[in-house]
Amino acid sequence: MPDDWVGGAVFSPDRTALFVATNKKSGPTRPTLTCWDVATWKPRWTSALAARATELAITNDGRFVYSIQADRAPQVIDATTGARTRELDTRTGWPTVWPVGQSDLLVIARTDRSHPELVRWNLATGEATTVLAELPDALEGLAFDTTLGLAALVTRDPGGGPNVAVIDLGSQRALHVVSNAHSSGRLVFRTAASELVDIAGWNDLQQPVIYDARGGRKLAVVAAPDVVAPRAFALSGDGRWLAVGYGEQIDNHGPYEDLCVRIFDLDKRVLHRRVPLDELGEPHALAFDHADHLLAFSAGFEPRLMAIPVA
Repeated sequence: MPDDWVGGAVFSPDRTALFVATNKKSGPTRPTLTCWDVATWKPRWTSALAARATELAITNDGRFVYSIQADRAPQVIDATTGARTRELDTRTGWPTVWPVGQSDLLVIARTDRSHPELVRWNLATGEATTVLAELPDALEGLAFDTTLGLAALVTRDPGGGPNVAVIDLGSQRALHVVSNAHSSGRLVFRTAASELVDIAGWNDLQQPVIYDARGGRKLAVVAAPDVVAPRAFALSGDGRWLAVGYGEQIDNHGPYEDLCVRIFDLDKRVLHRRVPLDELGEPHALAFDHADHLLAFSAGFEPRLMAIPVA
């Protein structure tokens, strides 16, 4: 893996496997997807991909891996065997997807002649149902919560800043819009608290900001000094802990600055701890396990899998 670019990485729902898409830095070798055993750090299988992967997702039942690929239709891979099962009938996929139900994913899909749509795909059968139609072309981010029945869209006005709109999925109408929100486009709902968290949505400091999901009122800004370039993130099952990986590449090449993982306590509205990564490289995947540990996968000079205690 040291000679590879990591195109995407995702943990299985039970945290026993890590799926990593890699693209060779040089040579004719095709892009691949590898399933790594978390306990032994040995590969279970490796499968060739049709094109360079830019993002991975996995269904809640752990059966299917979804690969968004450059200039190709998204691909569905059997998580147990690595076999390619189908390509979804859409030209491009939005670089964020949301697992729902068992074998379903919510995907932003579009064709050459249409506006983006939010589509629910059953990866086992290939059946698709439109959830939200005619999404804005200037879409920069989206989050979804089936329990709350809400979606949050980040759009940008010409010459202006981002706007965050929360949509009621029943009526498909906006409940509220936060204008000029400075949003990074990375959003997540805290279901039990009925809150919406913008991972890096507070001015140029890119600190997490918390909103009332239905009312749009700003509840808190979580202070985090010297925050740059938020990347992978994960929310714990109880909604208390938010982990965000950071790292900014200097002038689009060379070394990264501020490589770290920050863990926020959203109940107390504070930065809980900062874990430096330094030479360990950019954090590509984060997930909370069932023992109050954060699993972090990074790929610097060599790939690393770390278990970081939350407390």
